[in-house]
Amino acid sequence: MNGGVVRITSYVRKTALATAVLLVAGVGLIGPATQAHAVAGLSQVTLTSAKIAIPTGSATVTKLALGFAGPTDPTITYGATAKIKAVKSPIKKSKLKLPIVKVPATVAPGSAAEVQVVSYPNTSRGEYRVTVVITQRVNGVATNTATINSKVIQHHSAANSEILSKFSKVSYYYGAKSKLKVSALVPKYLAGAKVKIIFAQIDGSGMKTIGSGKVSSKGKIKITTKKIVVPSQFYLAFSVKGRAYIDAFTKWGGFQKA
Repeated sequence: MNGGVVRITSYVRKTALATAVLLVAGVGLIGPATQAHAVAGLSQVTLTSAKIAIPTGSATVTKLALGFAGPTDPTITYGATAKIKAVKSPIKKSKLKLPIVKVPATVAPGSAAEVQVVSYPNTSRGEYRVTVVITQRVNGVATNTATINSKVIQHHSAANSEILSKFSKVSYYYGAKSKLKVSALVPKYLAGAKVKIIFAQIDGSGMKTIGSGKVSSKGKIKITTKKIVVPSQFYLAFSVKGRAYIDAFTKWGGFQKA
């Protein structure tokens, strides 16, 4: 009897021990396969800035270079999101038209990614802040993030303003001294800008300012100059002074006796 009790007790103990070992082993088996482990974070994060000319026609895309360093492993992925915010602009907040910013959903350390800024003809001039957030994930679990900002200037370039501007009418008399009545059309965003009327001989000599004024709220220039001797051929220009986020420019035209 005593021996039987001992065997039973021994069996129970062995069985209990084996069960405990299985349970311990089972914990490892049923644990989450996607559990994240500690990894190094992100570093050397860079994002270029840009000064962008607001287009006159179709939309334009400007590419900002995004770069960063981080560990690479089959279990590690990187994603990015981006947003843009106006910092300074002479345009009322309620009327602001912001550019659009795009970034690849997946990015990789060590290789530059393209953050795209899409500008339209009605985009408001001013200073903007582009913010990009990079998220590191291990087995799908977010482990580290990095945020970087970049400055983007949206402006009206001299070249584009000149394209959109033109003389509409110039009246004068040849020969004796005569005042010139100069009319021109420019973009409405130039309203209030100071204007000078510049005269030059056909060979480019004798350049001088002969009148001044301002752009109207409708983008019109109407200036009557002082009297000059008007030759049979000459050059005339209206020179518009720059304003906040608008480059100064000069539009020349050639005139001759009909």
